[in-house]
Amino acid sequence: MASPQDRLIHWLLGSLDLQTTLFHLGQYCGTWKASTTGLARAGFHLVLGGGC
Repeated sequence: MASPQDRLIHWLLGSLDLQTTLFHLGQYCGTWKASTTGLARAGFHLVLGGGC
């Protein structure tokens, strides 16, 4: 059974007309960064838990 967070993410991403060539799912601790700088692409981060 999907969690409430999984259902929310599915609804959110399913409602967008996304065309992408890159997805990354990672877990980070401490100081972290993830960037699409220099790729001429828009980027976004979806934080599911903790703070940033």
